[in-house]
Amino acid sequence: MSKDLNQVSLIGRLTKDPELRYTATGYAICGFSIANNDCYKKDNEVKEEVSFFDITAWGAMGENCNKYLKKGSMVAITGKLKQQRWNDKDTNETRSKIGVVADQVQFLSRSESTGDGEANSTPAPKNHTRPEVYNQGNRVPDPWENQSPKDQDSMPDNTNDDIPF
Repeated sequence: MSKDLNQVSLIGRLTKDPELRYTATGYAICGFSIANNDCYKKDNEVKEEVSFFDITAWGAMGENCNKYLKKGSMVAITGKLKQQRWNDKDTNETRSKIGVVADQVQFLSRSESTGDGEANSTPAPKNHTRPEVYNQGNRVPDPWENQSPKDQDSMPDNTNDDIPF
C-alpha cells in the first residue's frame, strides 16, 4: 500500500485565543484559527483575499500553543490536511470540513508593549533569541546553540532546512 503526500505550510495570525481541552485519557488538544492574507492584481487594481484555516495541535505542542499564543499572534504551521465528516442533526445531510493537524508550530510574534502594560503579541520565551519551534510537542533544538557532544548525539534530526521562510 502506498502513502500519498499530505503536507501543508501556512503563515498567519490567530483570529481568536486558542482553546485547550483534554481527551478522556488526559491528552491535550488545542484548537485555534488563523487568517492567511494573499494579494493579487486584477484590472490594474491590487485585491486582497483572506483565507481562514482551523488548526489542531496535540499533546505538549498544544499546551505550549495555549500558553504562548493569543489572538493576533503570528505563527508558521507545518502539518497535514484532515477532513472531518458528520451527519447534520436537523437535516441528516452529510457535512464535511477540512482542517490542519499541526506537526510543527513556530511562534513568529514577539512581545511588544502597548503602553497599558499589556502585551499585544506572543511573549518570546526567555533566553532564546530566535522564535520557538515546537515539533510534535518538543522544542526543536536550535542548531546554533552551544551543546556538548553528548547532547548532540541524543538530539533528534528533525530540523527542516527546506522550509521557504
